[in-house]
Amino acid sequence: MNKSIRLRGHHLICPHFFRGEGYDHVFSDNLMEGIRLLEGGAIVEIIEGGDFICGKCPKLENNECHYAEGSERIIRQMDAKAIRLLGVRVGMNVTWEELAAKIPSIFATWYNEECGHCDWIAVCKKHEMFVKFSRG
Repeated sequence: MNKSIRLRGHHLICPHFFRGEGYDHVFSDNLMEGIRLLEGGAIVEIIEGGDFICGKCPKLENNECHYAEGSERIIRQMDAKAIRLLGVRVGMNVTWEELAAKIPSIFATWYNEECGHCDWIAVCKKHEMFVKFSRG
């Protein structure tokens, strides 16, 4: 039986463009481990709220994002949009490959509506797949 990794909505999209940069090495190492497991066949369990990736984030307090004022609300809106765009739902189990296959068709909408105000955009713009999709 494959391992399962619990992920929230925007983490169904954004880690596809991860470049090894993050808050600190603990966060980055955890995210790299998650990606390694996902690429190795771990099943994604779609959840609401803090997930596997959030678990090592220094901005997570009481299972809520405290990156900046209003972050939890904004992140939950992003999560809902990602879930809607990908055509999945909370509680569903999917593979990383199934999600990756959907990224090209939803990328333009995600990029136009979410990436522009994201503090991590400079990091994602270095990723080969992000560059390819953003050029259309």
